[in-house]
Amino acid sequence: MGRALKPKDLSEGLGPALKPSRYSLLVPGRRDGEWILYHSATGALGLVDATVAAYFQGMGSSDALADDALRSSLQAAGFLVAMTEDEVAQQERLYREAQQNPSVFTLCLAPTYGCNLACPYCYESGHDAANTIMDQEMQAEVINFVERFYAARPFERLEVQWYGGEPLLAPEVIESVASQLLDFCHTHGIAYASNMVSNATLIGPAEAALLKKAQVQEVLVTVDGPSAIHNVRRPQRSMGDSFEAVMEGIAHLQQAGIAVGLQMNVDKANEAQFEALNAAMENRFGLSVMAVKLNDYYQTFGQGKFCTPTFDLMNHEEFARRQAQRFCGQPHDLREFEALMRPPALFCRGQQENYFAIDALGDVYKCDGEMGRTQHRLGNVHTWNQEGWLPSDTAPRHPFDDEECRNCALLPLCKGTCRWERFCCDDHPCHPFKHTIGDYLRAWVNSMGEEGVQVEGFRLLGRIMVASVDDADYEALSS
Repeated sequence: MGRALKPKDLSEGLGPALKPSRYSLLVPGRRDGEWILYHSATGALGLVDATVAAYFQGMGSSDALADDALRSSLQAAGFLVAMTEDEVAQQERLYREAQQNPSVFTLCLAPTYGCNLACPYCYESGHDAANTIMDQEMQAEVINFVERFYAARPFERLEVQWYGGEPLLAPEVIESVASQLLDFCHTHGIAYASNMVSNATLIGPAEAALLKKAQVQEVLVTVDGPSAIHNVRRPQRSMGDSFEAVMEGIAHLQQAGIAVGLQMNVDKANEAQFEALNAAMENRFGLSVMAVKLNDYYQTFGQGKFCTPTFDLMNHEEFARRQAQRFCGQPHDLREFEALMRPPALFCRGQQENYFAIDALGDVYKCDGEMGRTQHRLGNVHTWNQEGWLPSDTAPRHPFDDEECRNCALLPLCKGTCRWERFCCDDHPCHPFKHTIGDYLRAWVNSMGEEGVQVEGFRLLGRIMVASVDDADYEALSS
C-alpha cells in the first residue's frame, strides 16, 4: 500500500497552519525522482518531485512548500488541510448522510432459497427454509410493508434486487410482486429499478419475457470457466449440462433486451482459464467477465466435493495482486481508471438505512449474505405490519466502529469494504487496494501522458468528482 502521510505543521510565515491530509497516499512513480500523490477522499492525482515528497514523508523541510502557488495547489486538491480539521469526523458525517439518504428505498427479495444447482461451495447452503416459496399472503405483507414505509417516510426511488437461492424457481412470485410494486410506483410517481442474481439455467423465452415485463434491467450470472470446468463446479442437480443451459439463458436475456453481467468465481484451480473464458464470452455475447474471489465463507473448504484439486483457494492478498497484474497489464482509457479510483458514497447498498433483505418467510435482514441465518434477523414483515412498527436506525456502524478502518488512509475509497466478509473470513479481508494501490496509480499516471496543471514541484493530473448520494445513475445492486 502507499505510504500514509504523517501530520506535520507548516512553519510560521506560510499562511494558515496546514498539515498533510491523512487521506493522501504517496507512492514511487515510474521515473527516478518522481512520486505520485493520490487523495482517497477527493480523488485528486498528481506528481511531485523528490523535494516535495521528502516533506510529505516527514523527512524534509517545510521550505519545500514555501511557494504560494504550490501550497495553494496542494491545498485545493486536498493534499494539505488545516491543522484543526478533523478529517475522520468529516468522512463519518458524509458517510452518515449517504446512509440516511431518504430518497431511495431498496429491497433485496428472495422468493425462495431453493436452487436447481448443487455447487459444492454454495454460499447459500444450510438454510432451514430451502424449499419454501413465498406464498401470496407473504407477498401481500411485502407490498404492505413498502406502502406503510412510504406513507411514513416518502421516498423517490424504489430499487429491487431478486435474489435466492435461484429466484426463477418462483417466477410467479416475481411476476406478482413486481406487478404490484410497479403499480404502486406509477401511482405515486416513484422511479423504479430492478436487477437479479440468477444462475440463468432456467431462462427461456417465456422467462426472459417475464423479466422484461417485471422491468428487470440486468441479470448477474456466474460462469466458473469453460464447459468442463463449470459443469464440475456448478453442476445441475438433474446432472444435465449447466454450462450450455447458462449460455442459452444469456442469449434469451439479450434477445429480450435485458443487460447481463458475467462473473467468474476464481481460485488457483480455475484462474488459468479466465482469459479463455473472457475471450469466449466476448466473442459469443460481446460481454466481459469480472473475476471475483472464491471465498470459504462458512469454513466448509476441504469437506465433501469442495476440495483440491478441483478447488484451491487464494488468500485475499494473492487475489488482489493477481487482479492488479491482470488489470494493469492491459490498456485502459481514463474513464476506466476514474471509475476504479472514484471514492464512493457507500461500499454497498446494504450500508443504507432504507435497505432491507426479505426472504420467502418474510424474515428481514440488513445484509443479503446473512439471509437465512436467523441469528442475524431484524424481524419479520408480518409481525411488523401487525404491530404497525417500522424499523429505524438499522444501518450498520461499520466502518467507523472499527479502529483499523478509522485509522486507514484508504477509508474514503473503500468505506470499510464488506462488513460480512470481514466478520466471516479467517484472514479479515481489507480492500484489495491495501496491497496494490501503487500498481494502479502508476498504471493510471502512465495512461495520462503529460497533461495537467503544473506549478514548481507539483503537477496536478486530475481530480475525480467525488460520489454523492444524488449524482449517480442506478447501478447493479450486486456491484
